[in-house]
Amino acid sequence: AAVADAFRAGGMLGAGLHIAGAVGGAAKDLLVGMAGLLRSGAGILRDSAEILQTGGSVVRRARGAVDFMSEWGDLAYDAIRADPQLDKVAATAAEHGFSAADIQQIFKHVFVDEHELDMYGESRVSVFDANPHMAEAWLRLQDGIPHPADIDLLRHELAESSWMIEHGSQSYSAAHQAAIDAGHTWDETAAARDGVGYGAKYI
Repeated sequence: AAVADAFRAGGMLGAGLHIAGAVGGAAKDLLVGMAGLLRSGAGILRDSAEILQTGGSVVRRARGAVDFMSEWGDLAYDAIRADPQLDKVAATAAEHGFSAADIQQIFKHVFVDEHELDMYGESRVSVFDANPHMAEAWLRLQDGIPHPADIDLLRHELAESSWMIEHGSQSYSAAHQAAIDAGHTWDETAAARDGVGYGAKYI
């Protein structure tokens, strides 16, 4: 909180000076402290760009297309994992036929559980890599203003995770294809084309 106050009062310089004072001014500790804040999704920015706040989560805006497709997605996932606001997402999704249990299942599937990531070449067992378009969708669901594609995403992820549970399988490629075969597809750029994706409100 003190660092956030310092940032509001003096931007990055103010925040940096606050951290430097707290750790005795050591350059190495300053860098580690700033990196930790950035990775935590705490909303401390590297520049003077606007901070995005969605309920209890704070996510900085992306600095460009490369940042959006790489670092921003990771930061957004960190913030969502720390505060998924499942009650708000469930309230939004309930209007489209999802139960609170469905939303809990989808959240765990997308952001928490490890899977066999075998879609491309050699497989590995890990949590999903961050998808910035998916992070945007979750933030919109938190705010109660989903794009129709965000509801398609929920249906796809519910079908995908349900297939894994039913078949006792971690295979992402098999579960993903099963969801598509069942008619649950997701157009990840649809929201952006309608002006509510990257470059608009949520980034």
